Amino acid sequence: MNVSLEQRGEGAMLGLAVGDLMGSPFEGYDITTDPREYELFQGYDQVDPEDPTHGWKPRAVEMIDHIRGLPNKLVVEYIGYLGTNFWNYGETTDDTAQAVALAESLVANGGLDPQDAANRFVEWYDGGNGRGMGGTTALSLQLLDPEETHPPFPWDEASTVARRLTSRIPVHYKGRNHERPYPVRAVPSNGALMRVAPIGLWYRKSSYERLSATRDATVITHGFDECVEASRVQTDIIAYLSLGIPKDEVLAMVQTLSPNVFKESKKALKQPTDELGHTGGAYTTLGVALDSLENTDNFRDAIVSAINSSVLRQPWAADVDTYGAVAGALAGACYGVEDIPKEWYELKHPDGSRHDLQPYGSAYLRSLGRTLVNSGVL
Repeated sequence: MNVSLEQRGEGAMLGLAVGDLMGSPFEGYDITTDPREYELFQGYDQVDPEDPTHGWKPRAVEMIDHIRGLPNKLVVEYIGYLGTNFWNYGETTDDTAQAVALAESLVANGGLDPQDAANRFVEWYDGGNGRGMGGTTALSLQLLDPEETHPPFPWDEASTVARRLTSRIPVHYKGRNHERPYPVRAVPSNGALMRVAPIGLWYRKSSYERLSATRDATVITHGFDECVEASRVQTDIIAYLSLGIPKDEVLAMVQTLSPNVFKESKKALKQPTDELGHTGGAYTTLGVALDSLENTDNFRDAIVSAINSSVLRQPWAADVDTYGAVAGALAGACYGVEDIPKEWYELKHPDGSRHDLQPYGSAYLRSLGRTLVNSGVL
C-alpha cells in the first residue's frame, strides 16, 4: 500500500497519542503490590529472560493469548477502568500533552524556539495539568517557572541545575496536584524522548537542523547525554520513515549512524532495572520501541508488543504509557494513519457512550501531523 507523506505525519502524531492511551491504564501501577497476586502476571517469576526458547518473549506470547480471553483485555480492547484509574476513560497523558505543546511551538515559530517551547511546557504545568509528569521533568519545570523560582533559570540551564541539586541526595518535590512532597532525583529518564517526534517530522530533510533542535528540545528538561542520544535516534527514524524509506533500511541506516545507542538500548531492554536502564529510562524506552517496530509489521501489533510484552517483562513498574507513545509515533510514521485501529480512538465507553480522545481529539492530532510535514523544513 502506498502511504503518503501526510498520512505518515498524521500517523506519527495520532499514533503517539493512541499508543499513550493504550498504555495509560498501567501507568502509575502500584509497585508495592506483589504481582504474583495479580492474575495477569501469574507465572512471570518462573521465566528466565535469557532462555532463548522459553524466555520472556515466548512467554509473553502465551500471556497475551491469555489476556485476550479476560473480561478486561489489555490493549487489544481498551477498557478505561483497567489499572489504577489514574487517568479518565479516553484521556491521554502528559506524554501527548508535551508532544502537542512542542508541535504547536514548531508551527507557531516556524521551527524550534526552545524558550517558547519551555514556556509552553511551563504554561501546561501551571494549568494544573501536570499529572503523570516524571520527577526529572517536574524539577526542571519548577526551575523554569517564574511562579516557583525567582528569577527562573534560562531554558538551557534548568535541567543542569536540577541534575546538580539532586546528584548527592533527592530533593523533596511537591507538584500542583500532589497532597504531599516526595523525594525526587534527576535521572536519564524518558520524559523528553516521549515528546520529540514532531521534530522528526518538521526537520525530516535537514539532519543538521534536526540534530540541533532535538538536542535543544531535550535539554529543556533532561540534561543527560543518554537522553539527547535516545531522542536523536527517534527523530532520525521518524524523519526517514516519513520520507517513505523502508523500515528495514531506516533501522539499518540509523544503527550504523548510532551504534552505541542501539547497543545500550538493547542492553537496557534486557536489564531494565539497572542504574541507567530503569523502566522509565530513555534507553530502556527506546529499546522497547525499537524492538516492537523491528519485530512487527503493522501498527496494532507494534503497540501490543510495546505494551503487553514490556508489562509482562517488568510487570509492576513499567512505564507503559511512554512505551506506547514512543512506539506509536514510530509505527504511525511507518505505516500511516489509516493503519491505526479506529476503535482505539473512536472510543466506546463501558457505559455505552461514544467519544473521541481527550483532551486532544483525533482530528486535531491529525491536523497537527499534516501541518508539521507540510510546513516544516523542505
